Amino acid sequence: MSATTTWMAGVSTERRSTPDRRVTHSILCQEALAHIIAETRGEDSYAGRALKELDRRRAENGLASGDDEIIIYSLRGHWLVGTVREIREAMDAAAQAASRRHH
Repeated sequence: MSATTTWMAGVSTERRSTPDRRVTHSILCQEALAHIIAETRGEDSYAGRALKELDRRRAENGLASGDDEIIIYSLRGHWLVGTVREIREAMDAAAQAASRRHH
């Protein structure tokens, strides 16, 4: 006997692949990658310095801000540290600047 479900376009019925879980998993993988690189290349590597900045920001802001501090490696080849909002703004600005250069 199968369970009855209500299907909605764009909404996954499988918990493991919901957008929030994928984003969270991706962010955790980015942070793990930064740790691996810092362990391999040292604390003075770009990844090591970005992790120090991440630790500093997390200690400074704590959990009270409601805006998690994250670290990602952007497609432009730079480690970015900040809140989700700050990183989104930086990436949007970079995309707009790149678009202006190509026109």
